[in-house]
Amino acid sequence: MHKRTISWARFGGLALTALFAVTPAKAQQAEHAFIIVIDGLRASEGFDDLSHANVGPLYDELAPQGALLTYMEVRDQPETIPSHNTFVSGTFADVANLSPYEDRAAFGPRSPTLFEAYRLATGASEETCWVVGNTPLIHDAAHSIMPGYGSDYGASYGLDYTGSTQDTFAWDRIDEVMAAGEVGVMLVNLHEVDRHAHNGSWVAYTDKAQEASSDIAAFWNELQADPEYQDNTVLVVATDHGRHLEGVFTGWRDHGCSCTGCRQVFMLLLGPGVEAGFISDDPVSTLDIAPTVAHLMGLELPYARGRILTETLEGGASVDPGPGGSFEPRLVGADGVLVRVSERHDPERMDNDGAHRVLVEISE
Repeated sequence: MHKRTISWARFGGLALTALFAVTPAKAQQAEHAFIIVIDGLRASEGFDDLSHANVGPLYDELAPQGALLTYMEVRDQPETIPSHNTFVSGTFADVANLSPYEDRAAFGPRSPTLFEAYRLATGASEETCWVVGNTPLIHDAAHSIMPGYGSDYGASYGLDYTGSTQDTFAWDRIDEVMAAGEVGVMLVNLHEVDRHAHNGSWVAYTDKAQEASSDIAAFWNELQADPEYQDNTVLVVATDHGRHLEGVFTGWRDHGCSCTGCRQVFMLLLGPGVEAGFISDDPVSTLDIAPTVAHLMGLELPYARGRILTETLEGGASVDPGPGGSFEPRLVGADGVLVRVSERHDPERMDNDGAHRVLVEISE
């Protein structure tokens, strides 16, 4: 297992000027956010394993400092591209796992991302927002396709387009970016866990999970030792999808269906305003990550479908969860007839559409 080292040289700060209204200020509002994704770590090899053998540093070192949600459900198809689009936008993705290309703009998030919200609110340049990873599959997450937002307010790229490099590629890109200047919002994919699982190497799969956990814990400690990021940075550690349950299709090697093994992921949240030591296995949604990060940074994501995870926040009971929560049934009535419309995941349907259904129920 390697150990990370880092040397950041700074070249001045950013002048931040708000361009539109933000949520009410908290005691201390975060100025930076990092979303780091351990690609394809199944819950049974993550926090559902009570020994925490593969995520020990995350559980022992980071969880006491923040909030750990062990049952976050993937609402899109449990694949890399849609999950990352959801992580930064709080909305459903329109595509599954198609190969990304520079000119395939129509497959980006349909609604504004954290990158766009940050740059519009602060006037910051493209060099403050980044999509980084040793895979090309997160290319499309850099900006949305919504008019008035888009590539003019999107993120820069630090990606390996060969899809064959180690996680050290991502860490090296992070070090280079942070040596060149401040980071506002960064999305990172560490892809080796998923890659080794697809290759059928259980030992490499679990070893890389342990390595990623150690590296992320070290990265958080480095952020807290840096005056620029200390006590004003949000860190999200998550998984974009799990893996098939044993006996389902190809088992742990692959993913993409509606079984619990594929859909159950986790989120660890740290930063100012987060309730330290909070742990919950109550179901939440991957749609909730972006609205929660936006709230902690004082940004607007008016089109997000998720909610602010108020239970993870200090004084969360007084925080409006926002307009999300589209999975709660909506009731309308006329002439004595009630109609309830809701969206939900149907685990009995194993299909390529992610088993999502819009249900319409009519009752007298």
